[in-house]
Amino acid sequence: MKSRIIKITALFAAIIMSACVFAACGGGNKITKGNLEKINNTMDLAAVEAIIGKATNDLRGEGNLAGRVVWDATIDGKKTYQRIDVFMDFGENGKVVSFTARCETTPNEGGQSVIDWDVRYPAP
Repeated sequence: MKSRIIKITALFAAIIMSACVFAACGGGNKITKGNLEKINNTMDLAAVEAIIGKATNDLRGEGNLAGRVVWDATIDGKKTYQRIDVFMDFGENGKVVSFTARCETTPNEGGQSVIDWDVRYPAP
């Protein structure tokens, strides 16, 4: 009986740990480091949104192809708060020129923020 309780407890702990790893900076959304690394200067906004999801704010103005588009996401957990920001610039041809993206985790009790990942295009 004790052995079975230990196995069930271990399984439950493994499931919880997997969920925590999955949720770390982008687990529930499409803005992940891996997806951002797929983006290049041949892509327009529709192609980018197919990879990382709908933009939060399009600052290009009515009918303009050039300008900045922003994505942001927050993941509010019991122990940490995570924020993902993406700032992407498009050229006159409507294609990606450059972007910067960052995922940052802050403990809910206060304390030092940690940068989980930082992606830039073109790479510095």
